[in-house]
Amino acid sequence: MSARMRVTDGYSLIEALVSLSITLVVVGFFLHSSRMVESLNAIGDRNDAETAMAIWAFDEIAREIAKAGYGMEGATEVLPFLAEDPIPASDAITLRSNPEGLVGVVLADLASSGVEVRVAGAELFKVGDWVLLADLGGNSESAEVVLATRETLAFRSLDSTDGELLETYSPYRRARVVKLREVRFRLERGLEEEENVLTKEVSGGTPRVLARGVRALKFDYLNRHGESVAPAHVDLGERMGLVRVQLALPSAEAKSSPSSLTTAIALGRHSAVLGLETRRLPRLRLTHIFHPIAKPADFVGRGRTGERVILSHDQDAASLQVFLMEGQGGGDARGSVVLLPGVREPIAMCFGPEKGPLAGSLFVAAFGARRGHLVRVRPEDGVGLSPRSRQLTFTNTEILDPIGGMTFGPDGALYISRREYGAIFRYRFDSNGDPKGDPEEVAALPGSPGRMILGRDQTIYFLMDEYGSGSLWKLPFDETLSAGEPARVGPLPGQGLSLAWDPKGNSLYALVQGGLGDAVIVEISPLWSGEPSQMPLEIFRLSDWRRQLDEAPVSRSVSLPGELMPERLDFLSFDPVGSLYLGVTEMDMVLRIHVNRPTTSGTGIAMKFGSVVDSQFAGHR
Repeated sequence: MSARMRVTDGYSLIEALVSLSITLVVVGFFLHSSRMVESLNAIGDRNDAETAMAIWAFDEIAREIAKAGYGMEGATEVLPFLAEDPIPASDAITLRSNPEGLVGVVLADLASSGVEVRVAGAELFKVGDWVLLADLGGNSESAEVVLATRETLAFRSLDSTDGELLETYSPYRRARVVKLREVRFRLERGLEEEENVLTKEVSGGTPRVLARGVRALKFDYLNRHGESVAPAHVDLGERMGLVRVQLALPSAEAKSSPSSLTTAIALGRHSAVLGLETRRLPRLRLTHIFHPIAKPADFVGRGRTGERVILSHDQDAASLQVFLMEGQGGGDARGSVVLLPGVREPIAMCFGPEKGPLAGSLFVAAFGARRGHLVRVRPEDGVGLSPRSRQLTFTNTEILDPIGGMTFGPDGALYISRREYGAIFRYRFDSNGDPKGDPEEVAALPGSPGRMILGRDQTIYFLMDEYGSGSLWKLPFDETLSAGEPARVGPLPGQGLSLAWDPKGNSLYALVQGGLGDAVIVEISPLWSGEPSQMPLEIFRLSDWRRQLDEAPVSRSVSLPGELMPERLDFLSFDPVGSLYLGVTEMDMVLRIHVNRPTTSGTGIAMKFGSVVDSQFAGHR
């Protein structure tokens, strides 16, 4: 065979080396590119996480500013500096509030640290509590309770280096002790912007890091006239109207998010103390104002989870404002807002029984896409009510037109009152929590039924409009939990608006529209329930409250929504720990009132929006 016809198998050494070199270069390039992509992704993830934390911290600051001033009785609620460094700064703030509404009155001269002094309301405080000592002369300082008995307290100043009190507090200047919750925000700056740390500290606790890498934080202050106030002039007695917050996010390069966030939060006197002398309830103390709540329609609380829910509505739809109670008598933090699409003009709501498939479900009655609209909002597992809660609309509800009220009975069925052509209907549920068919009629009534409530005696009570006069009726149940015939309990001193059961007492409370349109709260005791001829006990009259505010010498200097002078009240309700809630639809707010239920006689101090009025009362007259 000739050399021309030979076929060469494989590659030469040079060709193999060239090919290997090219392969190594390509592989090295891809490995380098992969490392760069991973590094960029890590940087991006870190920036995204830091930005998300900064946004959350911004919301936290706004929420705390909105709480500033609760229960402070005229004391300064915003300070543009930190207690340990009282030099005004634009990137630090101290916020004061009294979310529990606890106030005591000094009954003897208080001049020295650690010395016991008599205080009306001393039983409200315990050792370790932070308080604000203040008087009408403008003196005030932070202090810690170091000794507490039922009648006396002793303090250590937090504003002096040695703990000695800086001022003398005298009863002649109406000196008072205010429970203090102090929140401090600051931006601790590092050598580089990415080393900046935003922290939060509550009442002397350990500072908590909210966000890292915040580029800037700035607080601006405006007075009630909208004029800018320099930080150095904030704590000079002038009432602040707004606090504007600006926070520069860690990463300004991301096009999907803004480089900074800005908001302005209005300040107002959010709570006060109001004493009303009554036969059974010597003092009602306003402790919290939920505002703004668009046209509140009802309130309900759940003891197991601490959920407090306000039903509200605007022009678009109804919604559930969900709050979480921070311990008995503590403050509230808004947990979430649950929108109710298609629901218009909500009427009432109630939680399902705690035992069974309806536990945690909230039932809402309203006018909606059809009349007699009913919705069940199911809780999210392990979370409770949230925007992710499933909403189930009842069908074939036209027969309920229109709903007056609803409650669950002792048999686990949902009872609903029909205002027109008065009647009571009920839904029964299967083991899965689904309705067993359409609503069935339980009883016909000779009037127009309204709000309903299940009493402690396992009887359903409901309001009735009997041709212009208000009355209380009941639907009893026998030993087999079968519903009996409705019966009239007795008359009410006006048209019934709302009905509630006091979980800490043994009475019903009704909100009625009395003479000249005045809102009146009456107590319906078990004794009266057995004696229909005896009228319920009146414990609150809105006109008396308005008169007391008008006569208070400093009431006009108190900045409350609408000066807290409502023309009417729309509903009342109790939460599981016994606090009373009053709805004021016209002013977009709900009032929470602490009910003092004394067991012994005593002497107390009634307080009216910054002024103190001596008052004597007996526990039961």
